[in-house]
Amino acid sequence: MALMKCHDCGGQVSDYARTCPHCGVPIIATIQRRPKAVVMDLAIRLVLGLFLGHLAWLAIRHIFH
Repeated sequence: MALMKCHDCGGQVSDYARTCPHCGVPIIATIQRRPKAVVMDLAIRLVLGLFLGHLAWLAIRHIFH
């Protein structure tokens, strides 16, 4: 989490905030940052899923051989 400056009032705002806590203006930067977080989350889930799938395949192969 990083702090940035509100473009309206100049107050410090979290980059994950939807609105400025000082003046209530919507923060546009959060809309631009969210897709990066979504892509990273999907990549982590994909790698974890592949790893768990591989472990399941090894376990099934071991049981039936």
